[in-house]
Amino acid sequence: MEFTIDVKIYGRSYKLKVKRLYLDERTERYEVMRNNRSIVVESNRPFFRNRGLKHRRPDWILIGGHVKYGGSLAPVFDALMQALEPPLKGV
Repeated sequence: MEFTIDVKIYGRSYKLKVKRLYLDERTERYEVMRNNRSIVVESNRPFFRNRGLKHRRPDWILIGGHVKYGGSLAPVFDALMQALEPPLKGV
């Protein structure tokens, strides 16, 4: 599965390409790419969704690649969550 996300990091907008690398009942991994650089991130989102915990925020970790500023990961994780989860109704 491949898709793109729009991320605003430190006032600049970026269009990032995302590719799902791995998915099982506990974890999922995505490769986030821009130009010739990429990072691999992992979350435990399927673990919570399989148990019916829709409101539990998953933990995201950096598995591969290099990020110069750690604060630039949070907007990427938020954009990934918006792209992966449908909006909750009535909340």
